[in-house]
Amino acid sequence: MACGWVVCSVATSSTSIPSTAELLLRADWERPRSKQTALGMSDLGGCRRRAGYQYNGYPPEKPSGSVQAVIGTSVHDTADTALRMMRDRGLLPANSVINEEVRFGGLIGHPDLYVDGVLRDIKTIGYDAQLANYKLKGPPRRHLWQVMTYAAALIVTERPVHTVQLDYLVRDSGNSWLWEAPFDYMAVREAMVWLDLIRQTPLEYLARDFAPDSAQCRHCPFFGACWDGHVLDRDERSAILVEDQDAVGWAKRLEDARARLKSAKEDEALAKGVLDALRPNDTGKGEVKLDGYEKVLRWTVSERKNLDAEAVRADYARGGSNPPVTTGSSVKLELLAPRDDGLQHLDEGGRAVLGADEDVAALRQLVLDVGVELDGAVDRVGAAVPGEFRGEQHGCVRAGDQVDCEAYQFLTGRERLVPGAAGERRVQRHAFII
Repeated sequence: MACGWVVCSVATSSTSIPSTAELLLRADWERPRSKQTALGMSDLGGCRRRAGYQYNGYPPEKPSGSVQAVIGTSVHDTADTALRMMRDRGLLPANSVINEEVRFGGLIGHPDLYVDGVLRDIKTIGYDAQLANYKLKGPPRRHLWQVMTYAAALIVTERPVHTVQLDYLVRDSGNSWLWEAPFDYMAVREAMVWLDLIRQTPLEYLARDFAPDSAQCRHCPFFGACWDGHVLDRDERSAILVEDQDAVGWAKRLEDARARLKSAKEDEALAKGVLDALRPNDTGKGEVKLDGYEKVLRWTVSERKNLDAEAVRADYARGGSNPPVTTGSSVKLELLAPRDDGLQHLDEGGRAVLGADEDVAALRQLVLDVGVELDGAVDRVGAAVPGEFRGEQHGCVRAGDQVDCEAYQFLTGRERLVPGAAGERRVQRHAFII
């Protein structure tokens, strides 16, 4: 039996047959477009760090893409086939451009259709809510930049474009919407400024534009390299603090964000309460359209039915058992006024500073409460060492002639001790633990 990218052991083991989703992804990975590593017009306006990896020639760690993207590709392929049949039958001009390669600004693109001065690109999206948002606010920047750059590529090859179109199709409902506008030179200029920024900025200074748990990050072929260096067993975004070391700045940013969020929630509650005067329904859904406001106000009144936890526990108790529970964890970060415990908690660089009267218990509590880069030392007998000291980067805490690896092990919280020179035990990573 011939073997390609599909497994050959279908007849001998049903467990080796890929799922439909896996088959779709495997087929998509073999497409020439999927193997394109250089920046393309479809990358304009996306994640700047990802674009930087592509521009600098980093090899992908894995094939990119998702099942949703494969479905979108299938829609494009089917539309491409239908358009070519129309051209072959004389229903479209013979010089129509259908999914042909174009170039502009050092980028490659493949517009879906160009005919008689009109350029159209097909876009598939997931939900009707997205479509409604695009109808209200217009297409997102990345779609505009892509289609306008397609148009620029055609114009410089003496194929005039007076109208650009984005033909949206919703995958889950089949609803569609055609957006069109005149060619916009300024959109192309903005896209080229963005591209020049990618090319001129060192990779390590390019922003990561999506969160590590977002779909964009999860499917990115450079995910590992992008978030490499984050603190072990912590959020991938801790890599940013490892890079810039500005803990104080990020603490202030968190405080400012929470203040703005609190104010926004108060404004939201006030406006919602005021507008409740217009609510037409006591159950279900009700809508009101206001003159001079482009959106519709929709109220949804729902009846919640909550489990009576006390009754459930009582029922289990009568049977002599406890109700089943699931476990989970969450991380809470509070910004508190410092305690009056004699500790100078953090210096301007965000490091812990020790004084002569601190003891080991207070220091350990400080590390547990705050999580800081260690800037002091503890001797072998457990007494605090006065003054300000730096922990050695090789993994032990040094105080004068004494080296204490065990104290460092506690304060780093999770690093593995390994044998070192002259009988010392060393920690494999430094003690940055925020």
